[in-house]
Amino acid sequence: MKFDIESIIVLRTVMKSLSTGVDPTSNVPFPSDTLLNSNLLKNCFKETADILSFIEKNVDAINDLPHKRVTNQKEPFHILDDGIKSIPLSDTPVTITQQK
Repeated sequence: MKFDIESIIVLRTVMKSLSTGVDPTSNVPFPSDTLLNSNLLKNCFKETADILSFIEKNVDAINDLPHKRVTNQKEPFHILDDGIKSIPLSDTPVTITQQK
């Protein structure tokens, strides 16, 4: 996923506005009794704005990081001969639910 600097700036600006209790669409302060003016949400908005600010300052370095391709394929299981030799084997069959 590549970050778009313009989107990051817009998101950061919106979060910063919300963190100060101001409607980002109208630049009007929220009423004191609205949920968006709660200290918990304002702190969350501020933290999010800070994270977005960090991403904005480092967007080129972040976008240049190698990303592992996510697939639904299972990784093949490999065990070396030394590993096989170190596994103790039972003389009698053992069920999955059987405990020692």
